Amino acid sequence: MADKSSFAILPAIDDQPPIVTRHPASFQDAITGASSIAEQWMASPLKQSLVDLLDHWKERMPGSARAPFQEAFLMRLEQRLRTLAVTNQMGMEAPNKEMSSANSSDPDQSLGGHEDE
Repeated sequence: MADKSSFAILPAIDDQPPIVTRHPASFQDAITGASSIAEQWMASPLKQSLVDLLDHWKERMPGSARAPFQEAFLMRLEQRLRTLAVTNQMGMEAPNKEMSSANSSDPDQSLGGHEDE
């Protein structure tokens, strides 16, 4: 098996690890550029459709760099989606913990501390 250092690497982001691509290290600029362009779109997504942006940049790439560019672009989006999924899952678990602790409190305790008069 080839040494991992001979492959281009998509940098880590948002607690997601770097991704070793299947493309030679000679495509590192395309990989890094794609991740940067995807990040710019995520910062301002309403300016252009994601598909149009990807197509625009792929047309500007030499033929051999198009596949590495596209894959890195999509992998960067995947890293962000995974981060959002983890964040959302943690957010959903926190209220469940609060609910379970609230449910385990004294059932005779009245809400607001006032008895009906």
